[in-house]
Amino acid sequence: MGEVLQIDQPCPIKLECPGGVHAPGPSSLDLIRYLFSVKGKSVLDLGCGTGLFAIAAAKLGAREVWASDIDPQAVECTRRNAEINQVKVLAKTGDLFDPVRGRPFDLIITNPPQTPAPPEARGPKFGGPDGLAFFETILSEAPKHLEDGGQLLTFLISLADTKRFEAMLGERFRFRPLPKARREFTREEYDGYWPGLFDYLSERRARGLAEFEEENGRTAFSVRYYMAMKK
Repeated sequence: MGEVLQIDQPCPIKLECPGGVHAPGPSSLDLIRYLFSVKGKSVLDLGCGTGLFAIAAAKLGAREVWASDIDPQAVECTRRNAEINQVKVLAKTGDLFDPVRGRPFDLIITNPPQTPAPPEARGPKFGGPDGLAFFETILSEAPKHLEDGGQLLTFLISLADTKRFEAMLGERFRFRPLPKARREFTREEYDGYWPGLFDYLSERRARGLAEFEEENGRTAFSVRYYMAMKK
């Protein structure tokens, strides 16, 4: 069993989200609003999940759309959703850029797992101790898969190490942060992902390695969106 999402902006999209494939959250739905100049471009949805970014790009006029995911179930889900939305997406199974070696794109869109967690933690949300384990590879390899002047569109939650992320991003890209969003969460929610996760994040915040606010009984982190151009 799963759910069906009906998305209206920036274009109508119907997404089947079966159990076992992560359904797009609010931050991913916000990110597709920045696909305003995708017409005529070649696009890669890296870590495609349900195929949201790929399908949005195709519907908004991208010339060529590829999608990759290490999970065969996600790739099949993307193919199914492309059929439902009557768009052409070439979806391939493999780890990050492996399925598209030697192929450059005008735009790469990605939302990798990025919640910091202890090294022993296991789960689809986690991006290593500082949240940047997947981004380390993505930011290192993305320029090889971008045309001259190609762009990377992504976001980072403030629970991850934002300063280190922006330093890595700035080594290979010229970038500008886009408007931020605010997401509320609870201790119980995050301890449900991994026992003691909230205290782990609190300890990182005390060391200046994570950011979130606690006010009037509410806890929230921010989401920073980035449009980065290959140097």
